[in-house]
Amino acid sequence: SGLTAPALRAAAYIAEHYQEDLNLDSVAQAIHVSPSYLSTCFSQSIGIGFVEYLHHTRIEHAKELMHSTDLKIYQIAELVGYSDSKYFAQIFKKFTQRTPGEYRNA
Repeated sequence: SGLTAPALRAAAYIAEHYQEDLNLDSVAQAIHVSPSYLSTCFSQSIGIGFVEYLHHTRIEHAKELMHSTDLKIYQIAELVGYSDSKYFAQIFKKFTQRTPGEYRNA
């Protein structure tokens, strides 16, 4: 469908730039659509909202880094796009049901 292309472009952009300070507006601008259009077509095409998808992408990368490096949690948070490690820990727990420390030590 016509909705799918911007959503896929946005998903690809997130995959490449998740470490950066991204939001709906910045990604919409990067792929040349309006934020409201991207929001609508993203949730319809991908099945979850833009922000949730962005968090999901970042948390998956964080999980990999926890297993493959000895970096501190705050360093991992920064590497995956969160400047606030407390906020990162909240989002991480929402997605994994564990704190970053619990996840790493499991």
